[in-house]
Amino acid sequence: MKLKKKFLLATIMKINPEIRKYFFFNPIRGLFIILVMLIFVFKPFDGMAQEPLTKKVKVVGTGMVRGENAAAARDQAITNSLISAVNRVVFDILSDEALENNFKIIDKVLFNNTGNFIREYQVLNESEGDRSYRVLVSATVLVEKVREQLISKGILLSESNLPGVIFFVAEKKIGDVLPQYWWGEEPFFSCLYAEKSMAEVLREKGFKIIDHQGIDLYQGEAALANAVEANKHEDSDSENDKDYGGTTKYINDPYLSNTQALQLGRRIGAEVVIVGLAEATVVPNTMGQSIRSFKATVKVTALRTDTGEVIVSLAREAVAVNPDETIGGEDALKNAGALAGMVLANRISEAGKIDSETQDEIRILVKGKSTGNLGKFVTFRRSLEHFPGVSDLQIVQIKPDETLLKAKFEGSSNDFAEMLLRQSFDTFGINIFEVDQKQLKIELVPIKDSLDGT
Repeated sequence: MKLKKKFLLATIMKINPEIRKYFFFNPIRGLFIILVMLIFVFKPFDGMAQEPLTKKVKVVGTGMVRGENAAAARDQAITNSLISAVNRVVFDILSDEALENNFKIIDKVLFNNTGNFIREYQVLNESEGDRSYRVLVSATVLVEKVREQLISKGILLSESNLPGVIFFVAEKKIGDVLPQYWWGEEPFFSCLYAEKSMAEVLREKGFKIIDHQGIDLYQGEAALANAVEANKHEDSDSENDKDYGGTTKYINDPYLSNTQALQLGRRIGAEVVIVGLAEATVVPNTMGQSIRSFKATVKVTALRTDTGEVIVSLAREAVAVNPDETIGGEDALKNAGALAGMVLANRISEAGKIDSETQDEIRILVKGKSTGNLGKFVTFRRSLEHFPGVSDLQIVQIKPDETLLKAKFEGSSNDFAEMLLRQSFDTFGINIFEVDQKQLKIELVPIKDSLDGT
């Protein structure tokens, strides 16, 4: 690579001899051309591998000294420090609730295999006491590998499966009489700083952020009239419920309800809506005659548009100092938005488990002569994969006269049995001879036997 750059630099003048003229007659223009060429020469190639995402943390580890074996205590202290380093990264990725609910899995996959997630470490200092040995360690944790494991275990969503998010967050800056917001008949907003910070955090985590600039929530949509009619505010005669052309109702209100935000989010295909308010205020604290303090509060709720379920409701505060009132308030809004964004990113990622958690595992024991007929069994198994509410179908065990399958299903075993009875196959029928809470026992029988009930 170095030789290539050296060669390119040496031949720039040969490739374009006119550059020499620019240096004599227009030195500034000539220098500009050289700088442009250097940008292309030293720009990394797209195909070059990028460094995986890592995080360097400093942690303390402790080991107990047993007898005179200080070396073993030191090794144990280092091991414990590496567990703490991985734990620090997990805390950054997951909420406390997700960590508590999935601790056994995380302990087995991550904490018992810390060497897989540490690129390198260095003992910065150490101290030996009468019964303990402590070390201060700087460790580089492979964040991407940690996330991959959390995704593989269903604790987090992968980036490709992260939902599309739209913000309905009004913002009241210092000096504003009413909050600014982007929806309604005449959108009124300059820059929504808290929303921008939240969106940046979510975007960095891989979320698809729906840009509301240029979106017309109401054009050509008669359905909104009925939706808003059913959820009017108490002042139903106000301008908020103005009818435009008999087909569309505008929601001219910065304080959207969850129902209204869901209605609007569904209209533009968002999978998650974030609704709420961000507000900046002046704090009495000052330093001298110029430095002042400003506080911002962000209160938001994230909702799934498919079910209307609340993913998380939260409030975050942040403070900024600045001589300028406008800049100070904006900085506080940005800071509070960033804090809220971190929580939203974690909780929405974890909400990806909702689909699988609402599905109970069900087992299907397939018995009978037809299980030995590969074609019939394959036809039956493939049909199960396309049943509504069925996912993660797997073969657990195969025996000469029976095969055990398992799958996740949104419903009870009786629901599953009823769905099976409604299916039709050309060469065989289904005899369900036992149904309990978590398992069905069925038999694939020839069509004639099925019709005869034998």
